[in-house]
Amino acid sequence: MLPASPALPPPEGGIAGVHDAQITPETIIPPWYGERLDLDHAIWVCFANARTEEQKRADREQAQEPVFRPRIWVSDLNDTVNYFRRYYAEHPTA
Repeated sequence: MLPASPALPPPEGGIAGVHDAQITPETIIPPWYGERLDLDHAIWVCFANARTEEQKRADREQAQEPVFRPRIWVSDLNDTVNYFRRYYAEHPTA
């Protein structure tokens, strides 16, 4: 068990005086385009990654030599095309 760390000392002054980061109103803008979360795709990716890890673990346990397995692609062309169709249907351009 790790021991608890001591509390940090309180800062001396405001953030501008103790930190040299260039913080502006644009700092909190995320680097994405605002599209909605595709929950089905996100869950599918999690399951695909879990399946890949499970296969790798099983290969390590069973084989003396590494077994080559082809990469599992997370998405295919049809999913991508449908994703963009849904996106542009929900976000018509002016």
